Amino acid sequence: MLHQIVGQYFWIFCLFFCFVSYVLARRRLLKHSSLNGLNVEHGLQIIKWFWLANMLPWMVMGLGLLSGSGLSVWDYFRPQDGNPLVVGWFASLFLLTVVFAIWVLFMGGAKDIYQYQLFTSPRVFSRETPVSENMIKLIAAVAPFWILFFFFVVTRLDS
Repeated sequence: MLHQIVGQYFWIFCLFFCFVSYVLARRRLLKHSSLNGLNVEHGLQIIKWFWLANMLPWMVMGLGLLSGSGLSVWDYFRPQDGNPLVVGWFASLFLLTVVFAIWVLFMGGAKDIYQYQLFTSPRVFSRETPVSENMIKLIAAVAPFWILFFFFVVTRLDS
């Protein structure tokens, strides 16, 4: 039963997680910006775009599951079956990572992410630490290739 619930409604959990991430990023930005005099409106706009972009793949997955084109979230681990919504889900992830990489690498996104502390490492000794600009650039550069690797290699290991 739990397997069926997770399989059918995982996308709702992910949308909820996107919302929680948005709220926490917004709170962190407001706390951090009061100390450093940052442009709060610009930071809030970036957080809003991150939130909307993060929701897109999960909405595509939800559309597939609600329309009956996908039976469960487990179908998304088998893109080789050729389900168009599963392939669309991977395409949305890939396109988002490409857009993110372009923004980070060529349009000053790494500086904005670092400045507004939108990526932080997990709490170590009860304190979040911002991820460096170089690490942000590395993550952005690798992300599209990771999606392709997962799509073409990892999902086919059981075939």
